[in-house]
Amino acid sequence: MKKIFGFIFFLTLILPLFGCNVKKEISRECISDTLENVELPGMYIESDIPQGASLSMSREDGRCAVFTHADYEIIQEIFRADSWDGAFQHITGRNSEDLKRFLAGNFPYEKYRCTWSVVGEGGTRLCQSVILYDGHFYYAVSVDCAAEKTNVYEEVFSDLLSGVHLCGT
Repeated sequence: MKKIFGFIFFLTLILPLFGCNVKKEISRECISDTLENVELPGMYIESDIPQGASLSMSREDGRCAVFTHADYEIIQEIFRADSWDGAFQHITGRNSEDLKRFLAGNFPYEKYRCTWSVVGEGGTRLCQSVILYDGHFYYAVSVDCAAEKTNVYEEVFSDLLSGVHLCGT
């Protein structure tokens, strides 16, 4: 009986192999040896992350980092956009007309600050961001905090966002 089950098991393994055959025609693959010119950001974001906020996530290429605190989250991001409107849309998920935004500086780089709120299941969250543009890339630092905690950290967030600047690589 064991021999019969062993033989049947062996046949179930071998039978699918009969469908295999050797290719008689030569198939060729075309592989392009051209490399895309990937432009890297010429700058990096420098900001003073408050004590108590720890790095919880970062991308290997250095274009995004998330710092988490018990009461808030800080996101640093480097990205491309077609315009300032596209940059605001990328950061906030909203059109620039729907935001409270203002020009915070234009030398040596254009710098905007904006605020918005998000209402969700966890309550209302207030968000602030500073976005800089070097002519090629947008650089942003954003803060996301529960609305009831915003007053506690108002000075911390103001110092953080006003101190954001770009440094060369």
